Amino acid sequence: MKVKYTFHEPGCYICNDLVIQGGGISETRYCAGFPKRKNPKRFRASDPKMKAPSWCPRRITPPVLRIYGFRDEWSRLMELDSLPQRGKPAPAYISPHSFHYKLRTETTTNLTARQFFKMYHKGRDLAEIDENMAIGEVIEIDNGLRPYFFFCYDYSTIIPVSTFYKPQGEEK
Repeated sequence: MKVKYTFHEPGCYICNDLVIQGGGISETRYCAGFPKRKNPKRFRASDPKMKAPSWCPRRITPPVLRIYGFRDEWSRLMELDSLPQRGKPAPAYISPHSFHYKLRTETTTNLTARQFFKMYHKGRDLAEIDENMAIGEVIEIDNGLRPYFFFCYDYSTIIPVSTFYKPQGEEK
């Protein structure tokens, strides 16, 4: 059975900065997420109703690409030992242990998470991203609204990560 992957972008309705005044037809939406503005910014009628608009203060343009490498050799061995056997098909999702990782590289990319996944899921060499890319490392695409994580299963296949918590207090 083939798995269909989706990459949903969260909307303003879950954001704490959304202010709604009125109701029904006379509803007016405002964004209070701009730190230097005295008054919240009003949504235009042409702005999307469900998705975050292009001017959202939380949105990062261009998206940030982060690569998390192994903390040490022991962490690498423990993480790779927990992988499914290579002879079997790759799993649909994977959940690496975030305490085995630390931030290795941070850069920008012009690709969204969906575009990145389509390009590198099968066939393209991950050395195009980083020449030091290793099996088992985790790649993050962060657009400011929601980070997406991918696991380097082999040098030409990535798998979406179902749960990964960013290592806190780490330096490169």
